[in-house]
Amino acid sequence: NNNSMAWQHPLPGLFYGEIPMIFRKATQADRAAVYALYRSLVGSPRCTWDENYPGWLQINEDLAAGGLYVMAQGDSILGAISIVAENELDALPCWKCRMANEIARVAVTPGQQGKGIGFAMAQNVCAMLAQQGVPAVHLLVSPENAPAQRIYQKCGFEFLGPCTMFGLDFLACEKRL
Repeated sequence: NNNSMAWQHPLPGLFYGEIPMIFRKATQADRAAVYALYRSLVGSPRCTWDENYPGWLQINEDLAAGGLYVMAQGDSILGAISIVAENELDALPCWKCRMANEIARVAVTPGQQGKGIGFAMAQNVCAMLAQQGVPAVHLLVSPENAPAQRIYQKCGFEFLGPCTMFGLDFLACEKRL
């Protein structure tokens, strides 16, 4: 279902101040804010991103594929998450389910981390994909990123072990939907 309004809704319990947070499909108007969010995380502890990744290429590809979602509050983008249908992770030998989408580029504004935004985004994406009949989702998480690992564990992901992609070490995670 590509109807962006289908998943545009306030999230219970995610109110900071008077304005609810809305999880929705990103639009062209969100490009600069998502780019700024990605850049704000480069160099932070536990972040594997660099000055080139993720960037405009990934934002444009994710938007074109309809796979970029944001957590918005008023005019602010507090988080972003991407769904990638066909991806390079498929080649990893660790997966139990081969027919899966990838969750990628999960980002939460530094000042908003630890408030449930990453969990809410991951839960919403899994619910959408399950409704679309996708049997499983895959993701990679840095072994040093304990907060993200806790989110994925709470979401029901199974940790399948270490792997190397893009010249970096990760933990491979899978969730059956």
